[in-house]
Amino acid sequence: MNRREILTALPSALVASQAAAATEAPRALSARGEANLTAFARLLAYVRFFHPTDEAAATDWSALAVSHVETVEAARSPAELVARFEAVFRPLAPTLKLYAASTPPAARPDAPPAAGTLVMWKHWGAALTSPSTYHAARVAVADGRPRVLPLSLGGGVSALMPTTANAMPAAFEAPTLAAAATAARAYPADERRVHLAAVILAWGVLHHFYPYLDTAGDWDAALSEGLRSAARDPDGQAFRLTLARMVATLRDGHGNVYYRSAEKGLPIGWSWIEDQLVITALPDDAKDLTVGAVVTRIDGVDVRQRLAMLDPEICAATPQWLRFKSLQRLQERPDGTPAVLQGETPDGRPFTASLAAAPWKTVYALASKSAVANFSEPRPGVVYVDLARVTDDDLQTRMTQLAAARGIVLDDRGYPSGPARMLLYHLSDRTLHSPRFEKPIVTEPDGRNVVFDGEGSWVMAPHEPRFPGRLVLLTSGGSISYAESWAGTFEGEKLGPIVGGPTAGTNGNINPLWLPGGFLVVFTGMRVRKQDGSRHHGVGIIPTVPVAQTLAGFRAGRDEVLERGAALAAGDA
Repeated sequence: MNRREILTALPSALVASQAAAATEAPRALSARGEANLTAFARLLAYVRFFHPTDEAAATDWSALAVSHVETVEAARSPAELVARFEAVFRPLAPTLKLYAASTPPAARPDAPPAAGTLVMWKHWGAALTSPSTYHAARVAVADGRPRVLPLSLGGGVSALMPTTANAMPAAFEAPTLAAAATAARAYPADERRVHLAAVILAWGVLHHFYPYLDTAGDWDAALSEGLRSAARDPDGQAFRLTLARMVATLRDGHGNVYYRSAEKGLPIGWSWIEDQLVITALPDDAKDLTVGAVVTRIDGVDVRQRLAMLDPEICAATPQWLRFKSLQRLQERPDGTPAVLQGETPDGRPFTASLAAAPWKTVYALASKSAVANFSEPRPGVVYVDLARVTDDDLQTRMTQLAAARGIVLDDRGYPSGPARMLLYHLSDRTLHSPRFEKPIVTEPDGRNVVFDGEGSWVMAPHEPRFPGRLVLLTSGGSISYAESWAGTFEGEKLGPIVGGPTAGTNGNINPLWLPGGFLVVFTGMRVRKQDGSRHHGVGIIPTVPVAQTLAGFRAGRDEVLERGAALAAGDA
């Protein structure tokens, strides 16, 4: 499932969880309790994803985690923790052996079964919902030999867990996205045990399946901090921030946590220009505000201070995407109240203005407005194409214009429309290839021996009419995901200069993880590499012609990135 499909479904899916009396008031974890829950997080994920019994495959893992988290937390010693793990996991994994010791004894695999098929789990990414590009199955063990995994779980507990079992090969059937959302919302969002279970479940999925864990922050430390914070969170809104800080450790531009999203935001466009927050668009009825003004304070708080408060909650692979997302977050008004903006007008006068919140539909419509008409000519014979505004009708009516153009400026600074991809088929007389989209194939835990299925790239044979004019691509720090598939194709095929700023550095189909309480975590589920095999994540597409908008240029009504691109497309620069 791609980013746009999931995010389009979010408004209808993100309804409030049913409130219920919490089973236990928020309180801090003891050192023993934290060690117990850390071991629980590790063991639960190992059994869930790598112990191939019928019972484990059929388990409702959210129910298991919520039901047992408090009992596990309360264990007073390694021996007591082993006893509680036995009660939880023995019905699912009868061959699992647990020890009240930091390390297990040497593994001695059982003899191969005399009859039947020995199977193991094989995951093509994390199979969390269906339909999805990610799936899992129990497959026959190629050499027929049993395998046993030694596990040091923490808390003075260890285990020997078989990763093979005598069972029938079978595909895993994940729930639909709607069913997963309904099940998640059945748990009260304000309960302490639900918060702890959600951290445990999220950590396990991301530990074994996030394809860039090698570039993330300290993920074990994120589990510890997540558990400590979750235990103290008084309600769902506070816990959402705990999850957001935890997910931010991944450094994943797709990473996000959704829960009762703010229904309103500020109807204003703004950008970070020359290290200042500059108003770039306003609704027609805005009062006491001017396009080109610099905002220095919001509700009496310095803008830089507000950004510093937001940054730890934002998941980003690059500084440019972090800034792009933080400016969006500045627009949020969860309580729907007006904001008081202060700053300096273009002519140097101080201003104070109140701006009423508006529905997000209004905010998004303002953000998508452009002063430049699509398919207009910024220079004679040079056609400007905003990829975000390309329609199916354009593919029928604009082909002759583009084929006759002496230059084409392709604006990839937004999120391209679906039809925009078809333009790639007309940019060359040879077959084009996109970046490499690679699903992780996981058969062992902890990121060991992961291989990647590299058969997912776009292949675009040339179509008529051909666009022979000079091609230029515009990019920015807000260009992410599908926009980077476009830019990565352009870069890898060397179709022309790339003008503007580096892109977000995050691409690949996203994966939705619904957690008890109605919290939705979204993360990148596959690896994307550039055509030459080099890293894209955390790097992005680097422009060949770096250009930044200046404040003076913006106030003069100039789009300096577009101007440079048009000059290159015209052959004048």
